[in-house]
Amino acid sequence: MQDRDVADKKKPGIANLASAIDLDGKDGAGWELLVSYASEPTAEPLPDKQNVICAPAEPSIDSKAFEALVNDTKTQPPEWGYPLKDGVEVRGAAKPDAPVIEKLGLILVRVLPDNAPDDSGQPPQFLHVATPSGKAGYVPTETLSSLGGDQMCYTKDGGAWKITGYFGGAAQ
Repeated sequence: MQDRDVADKKKPGIANLASAIDLDGKDGAGWELLVSYASEPTAEPLPDKQNVICAPAEPSIDSKAFEALVNDTKTQPPEWGYPLKDGVEVRGAAKPDAPVIEKLGLILVRVLPDNAPDDSGQPPQFLHVATPSGKAGYVPTETLSSLGGDQMCYTKDGGAWKITGYFGGAAQ
């Protein structure tokens, strides 16, 4: 499904984007997502399209070393993420005022399943992670990105940047 184009060719691009990121959702999460893409500090060129950049940029990792890590730990690639900046604080509990137990560098981090019940219906505010030193803790969701995550793509049109594509979205 990941490499499949599920856009409705009969609809304008903005309608497909609105559907992909749920702009019409009552909770406003689609608009928050759009704001997060607009403020994303990293970007990379789209290899097969001239003058197109996509954000966020993927981290530079050694694919053979990552494959060995996944095999050695008997995990799957989606179980790993990376901090969006150096020094992300890992807290001892899933609360913003919990004690900091470690700070993350720019290194891959294992995202652990979190079995804590959440009846709020809201997206989680924290991710449960295993730090490189072996401690388990929590980081704010917005500070960690997954490998191969969604990307918004832009091209310069005149003097302004315009959205030209989106990789990701919910499967229909």
